[in-house]
Amino acid sequence: MLSSSRHLASLAAALVLAAALDTAFLDESQPAAPMLGNGDVAALRSVMERWKSRHEQQGDAETLKLALVPSSTLSTARTQGRGELRLNLLTGALEVKARGLPAERDYEVWLADNRGGASRAVKPEAGDRLIGLGMLRRTADGGAILRTTLDRTSLAGFELDQAIITESGATPDRGGLLFGAPSLLQRT
Repeated sequence: MLSSSRHLASLAAALVLAAALDTAFLDESQPAAPMLGNGDVAALRSVMERWKSRHEQQGDAETLKLALVPSSTLSTARTQGRGELRLNLLTGALEVKARGLPAERDYEVWLADNRGGASRAVKPEAGDRLIGLGMLRRTADGGAILRTTLDRTSLAGFELDQAIITESGATPDRGGLLFGAPSLLQRT
């Protein structure tokens, strides 16, 4: 009888563990990323053409949009902040909007070109090309905004790998709060 009780207890524990793992691995709250071909070049081309067509139909072919969100690995502090960068690729007009950042601090916006090499990582570091765009200014509705125009000559040879919002006075290699990067499809 004792063996049967142990067997039932082990079975119950295994079922509880399986249910917990199933819930953790099947979290459907995250948006589905587009399938990128799974190693099939023709399928990847098809995905790219559909994305490009949809992007152009929406009238945003000349606009790069990046969501700016906290990163569990890169952000130096927890924040409820969120933002968006919009860059007109034809005119250089750039707008960054943010919400949810603590009001008692000021924030700056940066662009990063991660320079490859043996010791280079995704995290901005010495050797990467960093361009400070300026301070976010507070808006009446509690958000923050930066509007500027990028100069083409200063961006010669620059490949946008990340947009970063830092606390004022901090450079991205010292720590950022919100991060965004172009997707594979945006890079093409």
